[in-house]
Amino acid sequence: MSGQPLQRKLALAARALKHTARGQRLRHLTIEVTKRCNARCEFCDYWREPRGEELADYAPIVRRFDPLVVTLSGGEPLLRRDLEKVIRGIRVADPHVYLALVTNGALLTAERAARLRDAGLDQLSISYDYPDERHDRARGIPGLEAKIRGRLPALAAVGFDTVSLNTVMKNDNLDDVPEILELARRSGVRVGFSAYCALKTGDERLLVAEENRERLRAAIARIKEAKARHRITRTSEYYLDRVEEYFAGRAIPGCQAGISWIQVTPAGEIKPCSELPVVAADYRDYEPRAAEAVACASCWYSCRGESQAPLDLRRLRDLW
Repeated sequence: MSGQPLQRKLALAARALKHTARGQRLRHLTIEVTKRCNARCEFCDYWREPRGEELADYAPIVRRFDPLVVTLSGGEPLLRRDLEKVIRGIRVADPHVYLALVTNGALLTAERAARLRDAGLDQLSISYDYPDERHDRARGIPGLEAKIRGRLPALAAVGFDTVSLNTVMKNDNLDDVPEILELARRSGVRVGFSAYCALKTGDERLLVAEENRERLRAAIARIKEAKARHRITRTSEYYLDRVEEYFAGRAIPGCQAGISWIQVTPAGEIKPCSELPVVAADYRDYEPRAAEAVACASCWYSCRGESQAPLDLRRLRDLW
């Protein structure tokens, strides 16, 4: 199925039109398949949480909500030995959904990536915030950056629709953006960008400070230039244009969490997003159409911002 990109994209485009015609606003389902993690990230405390229940099959949840995109995340999803089975179940339940995976990359090999692709995965996204050993320190995994860098060409050759680096823009990596863009270009992969948020740990040191706003503007300008010249990012201009606004005021209104996208815990509970509490212990009890807009405006994660991005011609071209 993953070997038929054009047919899959046409089917997904037709499905998006049907969603719009019948007023269905939910586009994106994020499933945390585990809270377990092999990293010790400075900006996340999931690794401190005890292991809880993990469903063996999330296909019924995908069928229930009928999203355009499903992202599997964690914790570290590659810690699940049955991950390929989980992916295969979702793919059988919904042959046309766009299926992505976010990983820190420590356990990722070309062989495992090929098994994930064969199970039905469309997109492989690897967290990557610094182009040197600072990434190892930030993630608490020695040698991680070199491992990711060295394996990118082989991962790009596996046959996914997209292999992408995921870079969080922080106070201390803005000057690294050109190097990260060039690494992606040389390796034949893409790179997506998101804005750092302190909601997980309360650590505000990595929020872009006022004295670094010019560096932020320069980084965003380089991202837009690389987007226009090399098409190596799907991050929308709508999103990028509001990153500085977020760091200046630490709030952007209009969040559609719980309506345009929802979060599924490893146990199958429903949360509007990763930072908000559980609103339904049973997924069958939650109806996105009836959900009220959340009052929170405290992040500008790409999952939130891109869900708010209008589906104009420019954005449809990015997604295609």
